[in-house]
Amino acid sequence: MRTRSWYLFLRFVKPLRSHLGNVSANVIQAIGDLLIIKAELPDDREDGEDMSSGETDNSADARFDCQLNLFEAIGCLSSASSVPLENRVLYAQSVINPLFSDIEAHLGPAKGGDRRAVLQIHHDIMALGTLAKGFSDWQPSSSGTPAPSEVGDDFSRAAEAILVALEALKSSMDIRSAARFAFARMIGVLGSRVLQQLPRWIDGLLSHRSTNDEMVTFLRLLGQVIYAFKGEIQGVLDTLFTPLLQRIYVGLAEPVTGTDDEIQLTEIRREYLQFLLLVLNGDLGSIFISPGMKTFAVYLD
Repeated sequence: MRTRSWYLFLRFVKPLRSHLGNVSANVIQAIGDLLIIKAELPDDREDGEDMSSGETDNSADARFDCQLNLFEAIGCLSSASSVPLENRVLYAQSVINPLFSDIEAHLGPAKGGDRRAVLQIHHDIMALGTLAKGFSDWQPSSSGTPAPSEVGDDFSRAAEAILVALEALKSSMDIRSAARFAFARMIGVLGSRVLQQLPRWIDGLLSHRSTNDEMVTFLRLLGQVIYAFKGEIQGVLDTLFTPLLQRIYVGLAEPVTGTDDEIQLTEIRREYLQFLLLVLNGDLGSIFISPGMKTFAVYLD
């Protein structure tokens, strides 16, 4: 009942956000203790045993998924148009700062192989991404504009914390998955400033351990970024294009040992072609004759 109420609370807040600005501070303070994240490793039951069709999922993962609804709700309440801009910034900081500190506290143990610390960082990153979605659900393909730059400053700091964790733990698929989730949702609050960090996102999310499925998903997301900021991305694209293509070609060259591999290879070929067409349609074709591409030609040889 409690976790269900968190979901229903979000469903109540989202359509009424413009009318709740005058109570946002009271609500945020009242539910602050529910925002504390405590990652739990799955027990034997959660890790392998199936539930019956009528059984409620009370696993730690299911509870955390419900908890994320509260972070999005906080973002919705904090970003209401009736909330003064300086208060929006304060509300964002009140949630971001504890998550930032928690990532910092668990990074050392996580690098040492502590599974619970890795999971805690995963949850913190997911919470930051979900909070950002509540503040602004703007996407490159939608109308409207990203969040105000004053709010974006704090989320830029949050993105930096995520990148530090990603760079330290990019061998973990859970961390890469959480970081990709957060990156997709932070575009709305970061706007074009996401381009400054884009090479680091690519380096972390397309590590040598990334699967072809991960690469396909990220190429779709990167295509949206190029589409949204094609007027500003030329210089950044010149820097990241060669290492990006190198990683794609590594994936294309992987041996096919079964049907699943064949499907994944077809998907990455399709997304790679769509990505190249997007670059050309965005009048960014000059990237193909840049000095970096000469280096890439030598790499292919």
